[in-house]
Amino acid sequence: MSLAALLDRAEADFTEAGIETPRVDAELLAAWMLGISRGELQSGLITDSIEFDEAQTLQFEALAARRAAREPLQHLTGVAHFRNITITSLWVSVLIQNTFNDGIFQHAQNRIVLDLSFWIRRGLNLFVERTLFIRIQMIKNRCSKSAARQCSWK
Repeated sequence: MSLAALLDRAEADFTEAGIETPRVDAELLAAWMLGISRGELQSGLITDSIEFDEAQTLQFEALAARRAAREPLQHLTGVAHFRNITITSLWVSVLIQNTFNDGIFQHAQNRIVLDLSFWIRRGLNLFVERTLFIRIQMIKNRCSKSAARQCSWK
């Protein structure tokens, strides 16, 4: 059986099971089994350059059956994607995404950005103040040395 046919069958099973993203889940399972990204899997499907052998087909069907039974994809693959981070964990409970964790992460991220922007502005202000102070001192020194010339700075 071709990989495209396996994915179509898994997608139909996942749709029947009420999984929100059936095609994505099927592709992610297949890509994980092959050790490639989902994008590489999709391009391989277009060029028909990826095939499963019989053992891989059986393994995929077993994983697809578990996913159709509503077992979380993160449990099957051991990998979770969170924002731009890929989390690989030995503990399954770490891989469960929930809105509480998302809210805490968002709050922490906002706080870090605010703190960072404060310190950048503070550092910039100190740099500008120090630079201006040095420039003023240089001008004062020049003016005091050449007071005979046309300088009226005191």
